[in-house]
Order: sequence, then C-alpha cells, then structure tokens
Amino acid sequence: MAARLVRRGRLRAPALTHLAIPVRDVGRSVRFYRGTLGMIVAWREPGMVDLRAGPWAKGFDLTLAETPRADGRSSPIHFGWRLPSPREVQRWETRLRSAGIEIESRRRERDGGTGIYFRDPDGYELEVYAEGE
Repeated sequence: MAARLVRRGRLRAPALTHLAIPVRDVGRSVRFYRGTLGMIVAWREPGMVDLRAGPWAKGFDLTLAETPRADGRSSPIHFGWRLPSPREVQRWETRLRSAGIEIESRRRERDGGTGIYFRDPDGYELEVYAEGE
C-alpha cells in the first residue's frame, strides 16, 4: 500500500524522528539512556525528558514521560515522523482523512512547526510534523 501512496499522491514516506514512551521513573530512565547509551538531554519539562541520540540537530529523539503525569494525563506510546514542510503535513492530513482516519488534533510544536496527531489500528498515537523555521 505504501508504494501506491508514493506513486499516486507523490507522498514520500516520512522520516521517523522520535518515539515517546511512558516510564515509571524519569530520573532512573534518564540515567540509563544517558549513561548506558550515551544519549543527550534535548529538553525537560516536569515529569518529561527528551533525549537525543546524537549531538547533531536531526538526531533521533526518545521522549520519556512519567506515568501518571503530573497534569493527570496518560503518557501514551507515541511515534513521530518529520516531513519537509507544512505543506506536506497538509497533504498527509488530506490523505489520512480520505482514508477514513480521524485526525485527533493539529498542534503548534515547541519549535514553531506544525503537527497532526492520529491513531493506528492498535491505538498508538502517531504524529506527522514539519519543523518550524
């Protein structure tokens, strides 16, 4: 099916750039991922830390979110794919909607970019986004 999407709509497969997972103890998990795997901290919020798999700006990020979160929300497993432009995000949104997939939200990202959020058949939260300028 993905090959047909590329040919018909000229949408390229987005680049997987981050994964967010729930953890019981953010501090313990940060010590593991930093100490064992050499990841670096990209940003922090209460109960949440984003780790980068390298010092390069476009490295893979792993977001650790303590569950339950301080704000009472759950911390779902979340996959994020980067697209080259906000226009591509719009094209993907159109494609997903035409395939009957509900867009749960459209958000402004920390860096000023745009992201859309939806679910896969097993309920995992997925995001496609374009970075801000």
